[in-house]
Amino acid sequence: MSDIYSAGDVFRDPSVPVTAKQLALRKRVYQQARQHPDSLDMDCWEGALKVCGDTCHTTRCIGGWAQFFVRGHVYQAADPLRNIPVVEVDAVILMGLSEEEFGAADLNDDDGLFYLDDEEAVERMRVLADAGTGG
Repeated sequence: MSDIYSAGDVFRDPSVPVTAKQLALRKRVYQQARQHPDSLDMDCWEGALKVCGDTCHTTRCIGGWAQFFVRGHVYQAADPLRNIPVVEVDAVILMGLSEEEFGAADLNDDDGLFYLDDEEAVERMRVLADAGTGG
């Protein structure tokens, strides 16, 4: 996790509604994954070239797409000068995910959104894009 945020700062308090901007991002990420399934890979993503080969920076995980849509870049490491945390932390904040919506209390938990297989991740994003105020 990035040094920029503490664990308590990452997940949205479920009593706080999702903003219109967060909901729009959830919908955009879901639409990207649904309409362009070849651009989503929860195992191999931009920046993982040593593991996955050359993806030409067009394949990303759910978190990567969220950060890319907002920042125009995927930050595998935090950028303290720009106040941008590592992709996992930033994506949770940008999409306004609560702990329950993420599916785990720890960002590294295998049950969390960023560790699901492609099909499960797309389905969870569908629910998040449709619900908008879940938590």
